Amino acid sequence: GSRPLYAIVEVTGYDGKEGETTCKDRPTRGDLWKVTGKTKGKEEAFLDFSSKGGPADVVGKWDGSGIVFPDGNKWTKLNYAPKNRRPEDMSTLSEGPL
Repeated sequence: GSRPLYAIVEVTGYDGKEGETTCKDRPTRGDLWKVTGKTKGKEEAFLDFSSKGGPADVVGKWDGSGIVFPDGNKWTKLNYAPKNRRPEDMSTLSEGPL
C-alpha cells in the first residue's frame, strides 16, 4: 500500500501553570487541550490551533530535536517517559480500564 502525502495528526497537550516555561505539575483531564492537523513528509506539520483561540494553519517544522513554530516556541522531544505526566483521573489500557 501507499501512505497519503498528508497524514492526519492529533496532539493532546497541557499548558502548565501561568508563568512556567516547563509543565511540572500533573494536570486533570479538564486541563488538557487538543489540536488536529496534517503532516507533510517527515519534517512539517500543519496544525489547527483555533480550538485554543489561535490560528488554523500553523506550520511546525522538525529541527532534529523537536518541533519549532514560527513564533519561536519549540516542543522538545524527550528521550524518556516522564513520570506522572498523564492526568491522575486518566489511565491507559496497560494500567486498567478508563
